[in-house]
Amino acid sequence: MVIEIHKFFLIMCLKSFIIGINLVIRKYISKERRNVMAFLDKLSKKIGDVAESATDKAKDFAETTKLNSAISAEEKHINQYFLDIGKLIFEQEKDNPDSPVAELISEINSSLHTIEDLKSKISEIKLNNK
Repeated sequence: MVIEIHKFFLIMCLKSFIIGINLVIRKYISKERRNVMAFLDKLSKKIGDVAESATDKAKDFAETTKLNSAISAEEKHINQYFLDIGKLIFEQEKDNPDSPVAELISEINSSLHTIEDLKSKISEIKLNNK
């Protein structure tokens, strides 16, 4: 009977020991799990912050590009208006030797004659190759 009590006591001690170890392991795993979860939470927040920053920068870039495109379109309109004004002035002043733009008109006329000469040479080349 004494052996039975010692055996029972030994089994109870072993069970308590196993339960204690189990609790320690669970506590350790739980702590490690919390550490891993905390790390993943921090990592997730950092990734979210970077993604948000990148999204904001992309939106700013898109808006800036859109605005620059609008500026470019307006500058093209202005250049076309200057061109139209220049053509009107050229037509009005081309026969006036006393015009304030007479020298520029002379340069334009010179370029127009050069273009005609070059076109004539192209026509000659095309005729000779037939």
